[in-house]
Amino acid sequence: MNQPVNFESIPWESPMEGFNQKVFIENNKKIRLVALERGFSENDWCSKPHQGYVLRGTLRLEFPDKIELFRTGDIISLQKEEKHKIQLTSDLFATLILFEDV
Repeated sequence: MNQPVNFESIPWESPMEGFNQKVFIENNKKIRLVALERGFSENDWCSKPHQGYVLRGTLRLEFPDKIELFRTGDIISLQKEEKHKIQLTSDLFATLILFEDV
C-alpha cells in the first residue's frame, strides 16, 4: 500500500475491559493503536515480541524480576519469549502504537 492509513476510519475494538485498540494489517505486519484505561491489568503473562512507542501516559510493565515504566515518548522493544504483563494502577493510563508481525 502506498497511501496513508487513517486510524480515524478504523473502528475501536475492545477485546477485554479497559483495553481498546484499532488494528491495521497488511503484508504480514500489524499496526495497533492501543488505549489502556486507568487500572487495566493483564492476568496472564505475554511472551510475544512487541515494538512500539508511547504516545501519551505511562505504561507499567511487569516482568518476572522487575517492573519498568514507559512514559510519553519512550520506545518499547520487547523480544520474543520475554515474559511481561501490563499492570496499570488506578492513576495510570497509556496510549501507544505497536508494530508487530502477524
